Amino acid sequence: MMIVPIDTWRVLVIRAKKSGKMFSVTTRKRGDGKLRRFIGRGGVKPPETNRSRREFTPAQDNLLTICEIVRGEDGAFRGYQFRSVALEGLVSAKIRGVEYRVE
Repeated sequence: MMIVPIDTWRVLVIRAKKSGKMFSVTTRKRGDGKLRRFIGRGGVKPPETNRSRREFTPAQDNLLTICEIVRGEDGAFRGYQFRSVALEGLVSAKIRGVEYRVE
């Protein structure tokens, strides 16, 4: 396990998100402080919808949008869900087989 400073941490997660590879991220929720683990995949774009655009920019609110892989009870792939994760709440990540923790 590697311990990295928060600035390096953000770069690693953003690169993983853009890579098209699978990765996992553990984050602390802003509201209640509970830990949440995401298994995500980079390079996935949300489908085009007729919904209006967001009234905020994730980067302005210090958020990172992650594509979470959803599996059913039987373990079969069910699709993707897009989650906004607070960058200051990131606890750990496993990217390309290496586990990173925030300093």
